[in-house]
Amino acid sequence: MKDSGVEWIGMIPEHWEVKRLKFLTKYFKGFAFSSGDFVDIGIPIVKASNIKNWQVENISSYIALSNQKKRFDRFKLSEGDIIISTVGSKPEIRESAVGQFAMIDKNFEFSYLNQNTVCIRPYKEIFRSFLKYTFVSNYMRSNLDSISLWIANQAYLEVESILEIFITLPSLSEQIAISEYIETVSEKITTAISCKQSEIEKLKEYKATLINSAVTGKIKI
Repeated sequence: MKDSGVEWIGMIPEHWEVKRLKFLTKYFKGFAFSSGDFVDIGIPIVKASNIKNWQVENISSYIALSNQKKRFDRFKLSEGDIIISTVGSKPEIRESAVGQFAMIDKNFEFSYLNQNTVCIRPYKEIFRSFLKYTFVSNYMRSNLDSISLWIANQAYLEVESILEIFITLPSLSEQIAISEYIETVSEKITTAISCKQSEIEKLKEYKATLINSAVTGKIKI
């Protein structure tokens, strides 16, 4: 092990590196599309409000297939992109705090990115899932909270500050192994939670049935 040189990271394996995000990624900011361009069916427009729970959800705005313009091309998303909301609530309000993020999957590849967001696209030396789990970490959340600014009752992030954040960089093979390990364990945890939730629901049903039977005199106490 060795000292990473970054207080919040601490000790790391001796052969790992520590680099700023700006040396591992490139970025572009979302575009301020006109509401007049929006239609009900077409190419999805990903807004800051659609970035929730580490994924893209509740898309309601689209660009018509016939309305694709050359100047929109630089705002198209690719699979593996990390998108971050640069406006939001104070860090204490976790569900809507500034710095919500998601990794783009095939469902939203070639979608357009709206304003108040930034797309961070990893270079080949960093595995996209490893970058995703880096953003999921408490370390990254703490960093985003510490660099968030506050103006006009809204928190915001400056892209340049995000790119200055240090992250650990194992070898590519280790990044893949770490990502696969996290996914395997996460799947087990998700399954366990689902089983427990099912048990809780069954116990609630049994409780309701028991109460009903007791108050209607169907069982003697």
